[in-house]
Amino acid sequence: MVTGDYSIEFEDDPQPGDIVLPFGMVWFNAKKFTCRTCGLRLDSTLEMSTAGMSSGHAVEDADPRDFQPTFDAAAYDEWRAERLDDGEEWPYG
Repeated sequence: MVTGDYSIEFEDDPQPGDIVLPFGMVWFNAKKFTCRTCGLRLDSTLEMSTAGMSSGHAVEDADPRDFQPTFDAAAYDEWRAERLDDGEEWPYG
């Protein structure tokens, strides 16, 4: 079993007059590996590399939009309130 996280490598090549839609490659970045058969445990990317295992793998046919974090309204409100408390003027109304 492998655990890790995802990253998105965005690409764009807009041409004049084009509607720009972000697209890119989704990568799975392995952090730990455990073999349920033999009990082998690799607890870092360094250990995985030493064992000859790659820690980064492209996720074929994945839509990068599915891996973006969702908007957290409460976190945004907290972030905005902190800036307003510091006396900053809010330029966006």
